Amino acid sequence: MESKKFCKERGSTLLKIEDEEELKFIQSQLSYFYWIGLSREGIRGSWTWEDKSLPILKMDWKESKDGNCARLAATNMAAHDCSKVIQFICEKKMAFPAA
Repeated sequence: MESKKFCKERGSTLLKIEDEEELKFIQSQLSYFYWIGLSREGIRGSWTWEDKSLPILKMDWKESKDGNCARLAATNMAAHDCSKVIQFICEKKMAFPAA
């Protein structure tokens, strides 16, 4: 929640990964674990992005009973305990002027 709040205060959201190419690029830039904008409401809930959309990517990770938030690292994406303090990635959509 703190990471979502931080991003929102800066006009951005936690990272939403749109496709496999973006996932590979982001992971190539990482050396630690980071929160991203993917979470669920309880272990039986569906994984959704912050904007409530469903992930397009196949989530291929070991589930965790306490893991309702997703963390990203250079080699994997994993369900993890949301209360842990780790770094996070915000993203902000660029606004292009009308032509």
